[in-house]
Amino acid sequence: MTITALFDSWRANDNCLKELEDWDEWEEYIESSIAKRHSKMRLQDGEKSDGILCRNFLRAYARESHGLKRKMKNAELIEWLNSNGSSAKHSHVSGGKRAKMYWAQLL
Repeated sequence: MTITALFDSWRANDNCLKELEDWDEWEEYIESSIAKRHSKMRLQDGEKSDGILCRNFLRAYARESHGLKRKMKNAELIEWLNSNGSSAKHSHVSGGKRAKMYWAQLL
């Protein structure tokens, strides 16, 4: 998909570039689109790149891959993530081991 097509897709959802906040939203959209370009991972409604990062982190943490070791219980992990700006839920943490790991996005 070309940048023009991405921009047209972004604008189709009632977005425009009038203010600095609009530019931030456009940058977020394009970065997320590029990051998931070769992945089958689907964005959830309203999800941004930090949500993708959090989901991939939880998947790697649950599998203890990429040098991560499970040192917190699920409730502690949720509290830690949420205190650092994430919106993790118990289902995200418990489902991390079952969910597919997208290696290309982590390397």
